[in-house]
Amino acid sequence: RRYLDRDLNRLWTSEAVAELLNRDPALDCAEESEQRALLEIFEQERARAAEGLYLLDLHTTSGGGPPFCLMSDTLANRRLALSLRVPVMLGLEESIDGTLLEYATRRGDVAVVVEGGQHVASESVENHVAVIWHTLVAVGALDASEADGLERPAEQPRRASSGMPRFHEVRYRHPVHEGDDFRMLPGFAGLQTVTRGELLAHDRTGEIHSLESGRLLMPLYQAQGSDGFFLVRPVSGVWLSL
Repeated sequence: RRYLDRDLNRLWTSEAVAELLNRDPALDCAEESEQRALLEIFEQERARAAEGLYLLDLHTTSGGGPPFCLMSDTLANRRLALSLRVPVMLGLEESIDGTLLEYATRRGDVAVVVEGGQHVASESVENHVAVIWHTLVAVGALDASEADGLERPAEQPRRASSGMPRFHEVRYRHPVHEGDDFRMLPGFAGLQTVTRGELLAHDRTGEIHSLESGRLLMPLYQAQGSDGFFLVRPVSGVWLSL
């Protein structure tokens, strides 16, 4: 299940973290207990790290599709994201609040989210293994010659996203609220091309159509979650350089 009491990846606002740290741990729900433990680990590691932390936030999705990376667009985040050689999504932090990515970037850590594929697909595990190896080499924790088996798993996420534009911007988020009865049409996958006006889903108000042509990101095929889907479109590398 995505969560028991609250969505852990929406609890990382400055206000929520401050409230958590200033109250009795006995009042924590399941996810807040996890968050408190993570915060303790982060502080321990920051105390040991001369140049800050590198954080990989590894996820899977209900809709599946090829692996991709999410980041807040800082130069340090961009360097790490580019080393992973999968499509990079920009601007998600402008659509949703309280993500671990947002918290880590706010603290000055280098942080990326990697969506590895569908929840129960074996390829998702392989993609995340490859990402971990790549990151250890990219940040200097390992020499490439020490990364046993790096070359074979490294090809998995690269092949899965072959031919796709490197950078995309998040253009639209479809929110889902309790009682909406949101139902994604079957058969969609992450980063699938969709056209303006295409029927994507239904809810209690009727049909939901794509507002523009682009690619579909993280279509929701599970009971829990507040994001029905996202729409993204490619961004020029020239624009990013500027």
